[in-house]
Amino acid sequence: MPELIADVLQIRTNGGQRVFEWGGSWESVKDSMHFEIDVSPEDLAAGIDTTTLAGWDEPDAGRGHWFERRDSDGAAKRTGG
Repeated sequence: MPELIADVLQIRTNGGQRVFEWGGSWESVKDSMHFEIDVSPEDLAAGIDTTTLAGWDEPDAGRGHWFERRDSDGAAKRTGG
């Protein structure tokens, strides 16, 4: 589990800002089940630095980024590229 927390906390925007805050780091009341987005909508709109995503496989050169979403029956739908 510590590796998962570290993976989430390393995610950065293209501007270098850490995206998530973890409740387990709070000083007053620890909430280790809690993650929250800790950047503005504008920071998120600038994009996520994919080099900070553990396990991220870059799409083929020239194809652009792809995203996987699930439709209503749970089937994976790859978009983009």
